[in-house]
Amino acid sequence: MSKKSKRPQKKVAPPKQSKSEKKPSTGIPFINNIVVVFVFVILVVIVKDANTGYKWMSDTLIKLNMKRIKMYKNSTFEEKQVAKMGYNVQFLNYVSDNTPEDAIILMPPDSIIQQEGVASDFDKHMRNKVWVSYFLYPRKVVFEKEKETSTLYDKATHIAVINGWGYEKLPHITGNRSKHAVFALNL
Repeated sequence: MSKKSKRPQKKVAPPKQSKSEKKPSTGIPFINNIVVVFVFVILVVIVKDANTGYKWMSDTLIKLNMKRIKMYKNSTFEEKQVAKMGYNVQFLNYVSDNTPEDAIILMPPDSIIQQEGVASDFDKHMRNKVWVSYFLYPRKVVFEKEKETSTLYDKATHIAVINGWGYEKLPHITGNRSKHAVFALNL
């Protein structure tokens, strides 16, 4: 029989603690954190009151937005958009609901959307193609001012009638001429 040889095992010493490592103390860091938070809160209050921009943000913007959030908490997303952005969104939702997704919509010139000296139902955002396209996507939008530059102009399938502009471009006669509407150009 073979004998197993026993080798002496080396004893491994536990790792030594370096002098820089200290045992954590129990109460002092907590108190330090409380003091830091307290100083930070006081600093924020002082800065808010000293700087008119921060004062406006906290006293006006945040408070009014919270009031609006509470007021419209049971409203749909569309109702919240209309409440915030007005008739622009309501009209663009109407156009979106009454045109197919592949429609190319002709929009009037800026001078019609916001007529000088006349109160308008729309604001400056309706003249911004990117903004209007956001609400009408995937439909494409072309403005009257792009008549000479856009290839979409001649391909327009629908026309957005705003402030009565656009009826003259329709190949068919409509009976009731409302101030704002959307119509197919080709029947």
